[in-house]
Amino acid sequence: MRSIRFVIIASIIFNFLPIHAQIKSIVVDGNFRTKVAVIERELGFVSGQELYYSDSMLAVWRMRLESTRLFNWVEITKNSTIDTLNIRVVERFYFWVKPEGGFLDRNFSEWWKNRDIYRLSIGATVYLNNLLGQQESFFIRQAKGFMAVDGIGFQRPFVKYKDCNAWKFSLDNMRSRRVWINSYDNKVVIREHWGLRQQEQLVGIAEYKRRFEYKWQGVVRYKYVRDYAAQAIEGLNPNYFVAPLGVVTNKYEYWKQYTNSLYVGCIRDTRNQFHYTTQGSEWKAGVLGGWQRCNNIVKPYWELESKYRGFYTIGRHTSLAVLAQMRYRVGTLSYILQRQMGYGMEYVRGYEAFVFDGAGLALGKVAWRYSLLGDGRSFFLRLLPKAYEKMPIRSWLNIFADVGRTLSPYRIEQNPLSKQTLMSVGLGLDVLYYYDALARLDMSYNPTFHRWVMNISFFHAI
Repeated sequence: MRSIRFVIIASIIFNFLPIHAQIKSIVVDGNFRTKVAVIERELGFVSGQELYYSDSMLAVWRMRLESTRLFNWVEITKNSTIDTLNIRVVERFYFWVKPEGGFLDRNFSEWWKNRDIYRLSIGATVYLNNLLGQQESFFIRQAKGFMAVDGIGFQRPFVKYKDCNAWKFSLDNMRSRRVWINSYDNKVVIREHWGLRQQEQLVGIAEYKRRFEYKWQGVVRYKYVRDYAAQAIEGLNPNYFVAPLGVVTNKYEYWKQYTNSLYVGCIRDTRNQFHYTTQGSEWKAGVLGGWQRCNNIVKPYWELESKYRGFYTIGRHTSLAVLAQMRYRVGTLSYILQRQMGYGMEYVRGYEAFVFDGAGLALGKVAWRYSLLGDGRSFFLRLLPKAYEKMPIRSWLNIFADVGRTLSPYRIEQNPLSKQTLMSVGLGLDVLYYYDALARLDMSYNPTFHRWVMNISFFHAI
């Protein structure tokens, strides 16, 4: 009887349960500057300890290496006869120029109505990547046009899986001949003066992160902002800053405000890759304390925020992405701190032409994704340098729904949409190339105005 039981158990183990191979060594090819330790960190490999291998882990490892932004191509195979993992990579250029720019209008769709080249800001950011082979990066940014930008920054990421630190420093100076001075009828009120500068903003950020284990991180971030605004703005919106203009000596003197803030939070991140996730989740939560100073008047404020993004695999080609976010600010808030929803990536699709100001926001998104171009697809671009001639590309079809609401809206009498719950549904196409560059086309139905809205963007909504 015991022998029969043993045969049954052995049959289940060897025929039904997957047997994991063990990796005792790693061979890397193509890493001219990147340290092997960086690759071993992403795989979880430690010299002297065996690494368990399976086909499912092969895809996870490749995605982790893709997300480092160090490589334009990653290929991982296991030697069929020995316990060795072979990794072939194509490193990115250490020096790379990324075009930068923007529209004077709200977004591409709004700019396209006039297609005025003078309403563009054009420039570039020069990246010095992987400086010491440990994924460090340095950048210099400059742009010209209606918005002039000069920036500099340095980033040192985590060097291992746990008990390690990461740092980030950046300094940006932005000068513009136009300024968003208010919101009316849920649209930004813009003041333009092509002969004179209307605003200047200096932003300095110092960020420290501590990784306790692979999933959990702690964050401390200090941010300094110096805002200059033209005198005429006070008459158009006296609440733009927290205090009146005060005594001035000439008509060209600027209205000034200084804002300091300190953020403390935590992150739980289990995503399989950073740039277009299909599995895992990311949760961020934290508290911020700060003060605004204008003409020797100081007004403190506080902020609470929580943001969750989850990614769930449904089938071989399909996945589900969800987002839930809440933020609320307490204190005397100048207008520039009440810009909540409709800015950057925080918006309800179908309402791109509108803004929703207030003390906080509640935002939710869900998207069903179908993979049109999966892993392993690429194009050869012969005119580009060798490191870039093989371009990985992936594409997804999206069916999505968004819902959002402004909390404690700003001037409801002049912004009636702010007190409503906004909803939309739509269809989109995402194209991801070189692992982290995204082009997105959305077609959204706006039920408030009973119309379809098309928009092109270059960032993730989820």
